[in-house]
This record gives sequence, C-alpha cells and structure tokens, in this order.
Amino acid sequence: YFLFEMLRRGARHGIGIEGRAENLAKAEFVRERLGVLNCEFRQADVLVADYGVEPQDVVFLLGIIYHVENPIGLIRKAAAATRRFLFVETQLCRPQGSIPYGWGVPGAYHQAESCFALIAEPGDNPLSAMGGLSLIPNLAAVTTVMRHCGFRSIVQLHPGATVREPQYDAVDRVVLVGCK
Repeated sequence: YFLFEMLRRGARHGIGIEGRAENLAKAEFVRERLGVLNCEFRQADVLVADYGVEPQDVVFLLGIIYHVENPIGLIRKAAAATRRFLFVETQLCRPQGSIPYGWGVPGAYHQAESCFALIAEPGDNPLSAMGGLSLIPNLAAVTTVMRHCGFRSIVQLHPGATVREPQYDAVDRVVLVGCK
C-alpha cells in the first residue's frame, strides 16, 4: 500500500522485498491491477538481499522488524540504503522499568532501558517470523539502534484525531521517521 501510494504521489521508482511467495503474489496482483510499471518486487531474505540500488531518499521498514531474527542488522541495512528518511513501523514490547544485566564482574549489574522480547513462533503460521524466532523491540531499543545508525533526528508519528487505533494509542505499535 505505502509503495503504491508513494508512486501515486510522484516517486519515480519503488522496490519491494518480500520473503514469502504468497505475499509477493499479492503485491504483483495489485501492481498489475493498478497498471503500475515503475516498481518491482523481489522474493528474498531482507537481511541478505542485494537491493541493487544507490541509497534512496525514502526507505520503509513496515511491520517487519519483529519478523526477523536480526532486527539490529535489518535496521543497519535499511539505514545504509537510506539517504534522507527511514520510516519504521513496528510492534513493541513494554518492559517494566530498566532491566539489570551482568557484564563481566560477578555480582555487579548495569541497567538497560532498551530491550527486545524473544518470541518462539510455530513455523506454520504465515504471520510469524521467517526463522521461527522473533525479537520484538521496545521503543527505546528502536530509537537507540536508529541513532547508532546515523539518524540525527527521530520523530514519532501519531494517527490523526479522526483515526483511532488502540495499538498506537497504547504505544504497542509505533511509526517513527528517522532523518539523516
């Protein structure tokens, strides 16, 4: 949807990368029905795929971070493909306060605000992670990784007053824009 909308609004070209053949078939169906010629779809693992293009002004990571086993690597790869703006939409976990962790000294602990929740999912669920394990970040984890990847500004987008989406209202999901 977002790729087609960006093309409708004047983007010159778009590339969609999808790991599942059934989702790729849906995207191709929509592309053909709309008669869109300036986009392409590739079936590949987003973590190892060669995007084959120079960095783009706008890159989208929509609903995918929690479907890969290496979300930090995915955000790094997307950041490398981004010239100006990275849009990230993701499910979030909500930790209860900071999380203590050891780091080389017995009995000494540090505190972390950023975290990922690990979810093991059945392989036959078409909505689950490609590898069976999902790492769901909290908001601090996503913004920390994006800042580490060179985004000088990160803005959280909110639905308009006429749109009510409980997951976004409760910050169980988020849309962020990283600006380089």
